[in-house]
Amino acid sequence: MDIFTKRPKLRWFVPVVFASAALAIPLASGAIFADDDTPALPKKTAQELLTDMRDSEVDGFSGTLVKNADLGLPSLGGDADFAALSGGTHTLRVWSAGSDKTRVALLGELGESDWIHNGKDAWFWSSEDNSVIHEKLDASEQPAPPNASHTPDQAADEVLGLLGPNTDVATDGTTRVASRDAYELVVKPRTDTSLIGEVRIAIDAEKSVPLSVQMFTKTGTKPAFEVGFTHIDFQKPGDEHFRFTPPPGAKVSEGYDNAGDKAWEDMINEGTFVGENWEAVWVGNGANLDEEAQRMIRALPAANGEWGRGHILESKLFSVLITDDGQIYVGAVTPERLYEAANSK
Repeated sequence: MDIFTKRPKLRWFVPVVFASAALAIPLASGAIFADDDTPALPKKTAQELLTDMRDSEVDGFSGTLVKNADLGLPSLGGDADFAALSGGTHTLRVWSAGSDKTRVALLGELGESDWIHNGKDAWFWSSEDNSVIHEKLDASEQPAPPNASHTPDQAADEVLGLLGPNTDVATDGTTRVASRDAYELVVKPRTDTSLIGEVRIAIDAEKSVPLSVQMFTKTGTKPAFEVGFTHIDFQKPGDEHFRFTPPPGAKVSEGYDNAGDKAWEDMINEGTFVGENWEAVWVGNGANLDEEAQRMIRALPAANGEWGRGHILESKLFSVLITDDGQIYVGAVTPERLYEAANSK
């Protein structure tokens, strides 16, 4: 079921904490992937759908994705900048022909950014300044697109990793996504501390891979986060889609300066979890964050309790607590659950 290479758990939103100190006006969101009709398909239980997803195999695909994040956080960067995927609505073209051939193109109104992984080479191109970064990879390296790891497959994989005794899983009929017949699986946390009300996963009836994932808050009627295909072709793309030659006049840099990313990854991987499933809280040490991150933390609302003093970030689907002694608590939970986790440390 893993179409793209997975990243460490929670990596997709921990860095957003420090890049999103101000709130934004939420964007309108809706069922932008589903077609109107409901196809007649053989009935399947939730367990059958889960098993089908686990056992599915896809050699390759290409398609168009729409990703919308209405978390109450600002969109960062330009509309063709991968950093902008933290908020707003964005369109991406994707191609995959196995673990070593992937291409992601972020399409903006005024430009485009492309990330290409082809064997031992990775390329990143931005049309905004016609810049190219080329990185030579070791045989064991499996890079992931910058801030674009959330395909429906990956979003569903993270959600299903949270299943436990405090989860209701059920089917909810059929639908059509990207002109393909699909089953709809509904996952609901059964806990007061989770900010997630339900997750709806559309599963391709033939290939058994997720076509769209929509996350709702407990009170919202529109998705706070959604990613899905508007078009998908399961034919394996040809090698021509993964060849890249820098455009004329491009400024080419050899080697990606990933020191900042490495620092984040080290911090995340060294963190621990308090609690399980939907009530899980990631705890890490951010005492060595750079000055820019510290400045953004200080701009967040202040908080205090038995655990001490710090700052709190609240979004529709996750909360973050940063204590004055450098501890960071992150979870798809209420602030009260973070305070509880901080008190237990």
